[in-house]
Amino acid sequence: MLHQLFLLAFILDNAFADDCGIDYATLNQRPGVYLLSTSVTSAETAAELLLTGQYYLPPYFPTLSYNGPISGFGPLGPYGPLGDNSWSPSNWLRGFVDWSEWADKITGPLSMLGPLGQSGPVSDYWYNKVCPCIGLVGKQMMIGGLFSILGPLGPLGALGPLGPLGPVGAHGYARNQNGQYTHNSNVVSQISVPYDASNNRTFSLYEQYDYAYARANRLDTSFFLQDVKFDESKPEDHSYMIFSEVQQFVSFLLVPSTVLPVGYWWKLTVIGDKGKVVADGVEYVPWVIMKLEAGTSVQVQIDGGATESTYRLYVTGSTRFFNYSAVDEFWEQF
Repeated sequence: MLHQLFLLAFILDNAFADDCGIDYATLNQRPGVYLLSTSVTSAETAAELLLTGQYYLPPYFPTLSYNGPISGFGPLGPYGPLGDNSWSPSNWLRGFVDWSEWADKITGPLSMLGPLGQSGPVSDYWYNKVCPCIGLVGKQMMIGGLFSILGPLGPLGALGPLGPLGPVGAHGYARNQNGQYTHNSNVVSQISVPYDASNNRTFSLYEQYDYAYARANRLDTSFFLQDVKFDESKPEDHSYMIFSEVQQFVSFLLVPSTVLPVGYWWKLTVIGDKGKVVADGVEYVPWVIMKLEAGTSVQVQIDGGATESTYRLYVTGSTRFFNYSAVDEFWEQF
């Protein structure tokens, strides 16, 4: 299987423009990737995958497995910096005190010199010109690549919970009991960040929502839920409504908080507004990336797990600034 993976990577590598920058017009005319899940149902060969236009990664591939960077052992898991554990920095930066006015006065992560500015990993130049030139892996970490869930527009990137927009970020806002950020008792959900000397970009803050609030409300595409206990007798209690305000790619990642993989599995299902199952992933660490049109709502359903098992759900939007893919025609839009 490993040699098949390298063959797939080689094929995708040659789908990119020779100058490292991406020629989207050319790419959209070629067979591409429709990547919805890390699951494989059989030992498909590379040739069979090419015929279907679908590329899957084996669930045991190290970077995407139960002990990889997106697993419970990684930075998004219970042993990382996020959560209410005593060792988690976000627990100590809960935001009981609003220091956002002071944060505005420093040249920090939310300045144009930070990761969201013109020189950062989610700038037009870096993403389109630099990222695809960082060897083979760099190209595969872009939207549509084999490792896009690990890339700059995913939950591990600057737009995710570990970046300046999240609970350990530099915005300085306090948090209420729902997990929403507040300033002078008013809920704040977006922030304007200098992109260059003359332009700003507006981003959604990345909240750590309370479970009860998440179940009762329609959520945005920039949040996570911490260590929710799964009750297999009440699957309806693990369904969440997500709304995309803009056209963008959205990643849905389920990270088991109960990190031992033996004996249980997880299933993450995305259901469209007409009740159609549009994507699902079944694995120890299931994830889905899909394109949502502006004004679209989807339902995320969590299933599986063992008794007393817990999970974290990360939802990360690529923003309207990166609503394109090198294989755009193969992404069904909902």
